[in-house]
Amino acid sequence: MLESAAGLALVRALPADRLLTETYAPFTMVGNRMAEPSDVIDTMARLAAARRVTLEAMTATLNANATRVFAFAGVRDS
Repeated sequence: MLESAAGLALVRALPADRLLTETYAPFTMVGNRMAEPSDVIDTMARLAAARRVTLEAMTATLNANATRVFAFAGVRDS
C-alpha cells in the first residue's frame, strides 16, 4: 500500500484510530529475502513518514489500536 500514490492517499486519509499493521511474512519477499514479522518496524516508519508524524507517535498510535482490538476480542494485556 505504501508503494503507490493511491495507497499513500488512502493511508493519509484513514483516521489514526483505525490504523493497524500486518505482515505477509513469509509469503512475500523484501528485496531478495523472505519477509519476516520484524519487517513491520520498517512499515511503521514508512507510515509515520506518510502521515507526517514521528515514529514514536506512530508506535503509540499502533499500540493503542492493537490493544483496543485485542481487548475487543477478549485478549488482555498481561
